[in-house]
Amino acid sequence: MQTMVNNTGMVTSYSSKWSISFFESTNGIIPLKTACEIFLNYRPLVLYYVKISNQNGSTSTIKLVYEPEVKPAKTVSDFLDAMTGKPLGWDGKSLEQSARAYHFRDISATNYVTRLEAALSIVRAIELFSNSNSGGN
Repeated sequence: MQTMVNNTGMVTSYSSKWSISFFESTNGIIPLKTACEIFLNYRPLVLYYVKISNQNGSTSTIKLVYEPEVKPAKTVSDFLDAMTGKPLGWDGKSLEQSARAYHFRDISATNYVTRLEAALSIVRAIELFSNSNSGGN
């Protein structure tokens, strides 16, 4: 993407290069009303209070808003497949196939923790050595 701006701040030209891409046909898509019903069943709108801050964060206001529900410990999506109405992950795959975060329940059983503990022991030893040679400062 390339943007040219003159000395007054006005955009004088703009260009964007597209790679060779395939755009799906809109034939066979679900109607918008159906997509809205599917999405709102999947993520109903709920009332939330949100804190709105100005750009520098010095002042803020509390605003009551409707926002799609996010259930704890559940992967959610803002995308629906236009053909099937199924939620899609960030990578365009169905949520069942989409990459997810790994959740470790017993990380102490891994070699990584053993290595991390060894590395921390070395760092502590270096800090103690440095402090003893600098008179404790």
